[in-house]
This record gives sequence, structure tokens and C-alpha cells, in this order.
Amino acid sequence: MEHYGYVWGWFGRPEAADPVHLPSLPFLPPNGGLPGHMIGTVRFDCSAPISLENLIDLTHADFLHANVVGDEKSETETVETFYDSETVTMVRTCTGKSVAPVMKFFSGIRQPTQDIRQVIRIYLRSHCAIAYGRFQPGDDVPLFHPCVPETRDRTRLDYAMNTSNAGLMFRHVMPKASYLVSRQDSSMTSPQSPRYMRDTSRKDLHSKY
Repeated sequence: MEHYGYVWGWFGRPEAADPVHLPSLPFLPPNGGLPGHMIGTVRFDCSAPISLENLIDLTHADFLHANVVGDEKSETETVETFYDSETVTMVRTCTGKSVAPVMKFFSGIRQPTQDIRQVIRIYLRSHCAIAYGRFQPGDDVPLFHPCVPETRDRTRLDYAMNTSNAGLMFRHVMPKASYLVSRQDSSMTSPQSPRYMRDTSRKDLHSKY
């Protein structure tokens, strides 16, 4: 079926197919249709599970993507994790965090710090994630991150970032940061992928899905 501007396939028993299994993406139009500058395609030179495991750790961005989202300095920081049989969620709350460089340049924020709340939810069955960042002051960053395995060590990401409510410059520029950020992520996950996919007796590598 088509939903949110994506095609969803069911690989289980046909009689068990049900739209209830689709992820809930409240920031995407149900019928798609986001402007072209808010969507794009990037690739990671790694397996799909490891690209999602990289994403679930929100703190990695402070070090790997500091030139986009800012460094690790903040007054307070709280990290919470939740999970069930279908999802894994991390919530990160920071006060007095260094302002993200992209917001300094394109949102015009002049003060040195901002408060942020970041949520990332991995949908294990669908190999995809939703990420929502709320920056005060600043613009929200709602991202859909579907990981489609192309080969064992190659993942396709047809992302969607709905920045419709952001200021003019940030609205057009922030989605394109995905091309820079994906290269930074791939530089770290690519060397790990062959080891990650090696046969092993360990049972904690990734979901059975």
C-alpha cells in the first residue's frame, strides 16, 4: 500500500497484512506530497541494522555531527530509553546546550545556548525510525529515516524531513544537511559492518525482525 508518500510491502502471511502495523508518522502528510527540497536519497556503506543502531544513540551527534547540531556542552542532560516488542525509543533532554551551528546561520539565533528535547523511535519490524528534535529557541526538526537493505553492506535511505513550520532559510537548508550527515555516519559504520554481520553465537546484535 501507499502511505505517507512511501510504498509499504508485507512479507508475512497475506491474511495477516494490516495497516495497523505501519509506523505512526504524525508529521508526514498521509498521502505524501512534501516539497522536493524536504525529501532525498542517501546511502550508507553498512548493513541496515547497524545504521539504525548508530541512530538510536542520540549523543553520537554531538561528536560526529558537531558542525551541524552543536557540541556536547550543556548545563544538564537526561537520557531515557523505552522499548517493547516492536519499538525502541530514546528521549534526550538538555538545558543550556550549545546552539546548533545550522540554527545560528539559518535561523538567526544569537544567544549562546538553547534547550532541546530529542526523541528517536526505531520500528524493528519496518527497519525505519522517526526522529523529532525540538529546539528552544529554534526550529523543530522532524525526520523520517527508513533503512532499506540493498545488499548486506549497503543501505538506502529515502528520507523525509518536514520543515514546513520553520523559517524560510532553515526550511530549505536543513533537509539537505542529510547529505553531509550521512557521509559522516557512513565513515564510522562502514568499517564496522563486515564484523557486525559475521556469524556469531551472540544473541544481542539486533532484533529477530
